[in-house]
Amino acid sequence: QPQVLSTLNCGDLCNLVRSFASLGVKNEYVLDTIATRVAQALNEMAAAELVQVCGAFAKIEYENEGFINAVADRCIGVAEDLSGDQVAAICTAFADMTHRHRALLASMSSRAQRPEVLRALAPEPAAALLEAFAALGHNDKGLIKAVIQQFRAHATEPTLTISALSRLAWALAEFKVTDKALMKQATQALSTTDLADLTPENMHRLCWALSTQQIKAHALFKRMADRAIEPEFLRCLTAKQLADVLWSYGTLGPRHDGLLVHFADHATSPQILSTFQANDLAHVVWTYATFAHEHHLLMAAMAQRALDPAVLATFDEDSVAMVFWAYTSLGI
Repeated sequence: QPQVLSTLNCGDLCNLVRSFASLGVKNEYVLDTIATRVAQALNEMAAAELVQVCGAFAKIEYENEGFINAVADRCIGVAEDLSGDQVAAICTAFADMTHRHRALLASMSSRAQRPEVLRALAPEPAAALLEAFAALGHNDKGLIKAVIQQFRAHATEPTLTISALSRLAWALAEFKVTDKALMKQATQALSTTDLADLTPENMHRLCWALSTQQIKAHALFKRMADRAIEPEFLRCLTAKQLADVLWSYGTLGPRHDGLLVHFADHATSPQILSTFQANDLAHVVWTYATFAHEHHLLMAAMAQRALDPAVLATFDEDSVAMVFWAYTSLGI
């Protein structure tokens, strides 16, 4: 009821929206009513409250352009009060909403590049900021240079995480910016750390980014493979992630027999096999052929999946060539 919502403060409203998102509840009338209440209070909101608003409405994928633009305008208005972490959080929220507000991005970039703000940015929010700009297709060369310089200062410190590196590497690959020295320094540092926080998404993004830029990181790849064959990791791995990770290992090395065996077992499970698309399937069989690793059950399962009319119709010339080469190379 509007009279109830009018008694709630910004934090309460944002928590309510987050709760709806967590429960999968998306009642447009209620959200519009909450958004109207939030909009009325925007001009009184401080930086921390605006970060809450952005995160909450991004989480529930709210799509009212007028409201989102009003929030963006208010964020611009308080830009000078924002910390680097808050800048990153706001940009991440707008990227999650796929809302490219050029004036907001310009304002956030300018704030992030202020020396006192940039120096305080740890690797994770710095990478998240650049990731948001890449996701929105906003190529800001000044920001890219500034984040790289800041990241380089932390590349061998304990604050560097696999999540931060995967985000940065993905963003730079999207921008077609290559910094092999930084990537080698960071990957070498992480190869001696505990990778317990490695997720399929982190591994997927990092492997894709390094392979597209031809940056070898054998020590880190071996450590990631050791982690990726653990049961709880495999259970969360999608067909797309599995295929792209395998392709990266086939492209850059090294060979990791445990990865090949466990990934084959996972790929042939019915719930995963049924989700393979033509391009992913091609990457899988190409990798096993590249390593001359004969896994007949996998190759038979991939062949059966490829013959599904819905999959067969989506093969392009490159995928066809990869599949033919793989099966011919293995003598199947």
